Amino acid sequence: MEPRLKDPNSIEEGQHIESPPPNETNTEVTHPRRSGRTTRPPTWTKDYICATHHSPGTQYPISSYVSFHRLSQEHRCCISSLSEEQQPSGYDEASIDPKWQQAMKAELQALIDNKTWDLVPLPLDRKPIGCKWVYKIKYHADSSIERYKAWLVAKGFTQKKGFDFHETFSPVATDVTVRSFLTVATIND
Repeated sequence: MEPRLKDPNSIEEGQHIESPPPNETNTEVTHPRRSGRTTRPPTWTKDYICATHHSPGTQYPISSYVSFHRLSQEHRCCISSLSEEQQPSGYDEASIDPKWQQAMKAELQALIDNKTWDLVPLPLDRKPIGCKWVYKIKYHADSSIERYKAWLVAKGFTQKKGFDFHETFSPVATDVTVRSFLTVATIND
């Protein structure tokens, strides 16, 4: 067997090649290639005005129609105070604030006082339905904060009919129902 001669340009396994430092040998800068194709917005956007109010081509800028200069100083203060207090976007954000902690405790206490649910053992083949906290700041007419309201909402959309429930019933008092009830009450004194 004859010994093989090494090619000076070949790389052996485990051998590292050092690249030359920038700007010493490579003076040419390469930029990524850009497509020459013209881009257009989707055709469905022709039905809508998609420009911002800063766009020079906007036919009806919103600043021409919405302005606060005609509002009284009291109403301007009211509008600006509405944007000062922020509602939390989730439980993690609300759980750090004592105001929202109190609102969540009040909601849980109301659910317990109204006997909203019964605790029962979960069957082995079922998963519990999740829930979510919803937060809202309630204001007085003068824009002062009335209270912080928190709702614990069940994720009912995860339920399957026939598996998690069989029928639903939600009594609602409509105008027709109330009028019928009052008519029967008047007839019978």
